[in-house]
Amino acid sequence: MVTGASRGIGAGIAQRLSAEGADVALVARTLDTIDLTPGCVRRRPSCHKYGTQIAVVVADLADEQARERVIPEAVDILGGNIDALVNNAVAGIAVPITDVTSQHQRIADECNVIAPLHLTQAVIPGMREKGGGWIST
Repeated sequence: MVTGASRGIGAGIAQRLSAEGADVALVARTLDTIDLTPGCVRRRPSCHKYGTQIAVVVADLADEQARERVIPEAVDILGGNIDALVNNAVAGIAVPITDVTSQHQRIADECNVIAPLHLTQAVIPGMREKGGGWIST
């Protein structure tokens, strides 16, 4: 599973894992491109060309309820526990420090700190069941 998989480093990691033969769950905040987000998971970062199974999970990781369904959805689509979790998604607030609001800070905290912790906690039972796994943040 790769969070923030719609573009940049996340898309590259997802593509590499798929090229190496891994089934990959792509997690992204949006399915389609919108004005403020130049990438989208609908284009699937070239993973499908390797013949592996690709799961797409659309979730805003700053939203606790959305986050809670990420692992179960991926497990259901891929048909098994997550072997590797790459916590790549981040919320970068690109405003001058004097303009950072409490809402900006809450979004950054949820996405950059709490989401990786929760997703890690959610995959550990399946990894223990399998006898191992890999987590990156």
